[in-house]
Amino acid sequence: MTESTAHRLPYPQFEAICDKFANEIVDNMDLDTLLQIAYDQLYDYYTKCNDLELEEEVTNHYCGDVSEWQRLLKETNNVTA
Repeated sequence: MTESTAHRLPYPQFEAICDKFANEIVDNMDLDTLLQIAYDQLYDYYTKCNDLELEEEVTNHYCGDVSEWQRLLKETNNVTA
């Protein structure tokens, strides 16, 4: 797989193939595998955030409730490197 964005196919057709193929893969996955992929994607995204971005993500997920961020801070307060 290359990182190039050049396509030989018309882009709408390329997107349609991506959509169909992704659906076929997901349709044939067991739930544990699907959940693991979702977790891996979320974890990868969140570990690329800085502290403030992560706080914003958590707070936004809980509709602006900053107490959830505070809860996570308390629950992980004793974690060391």
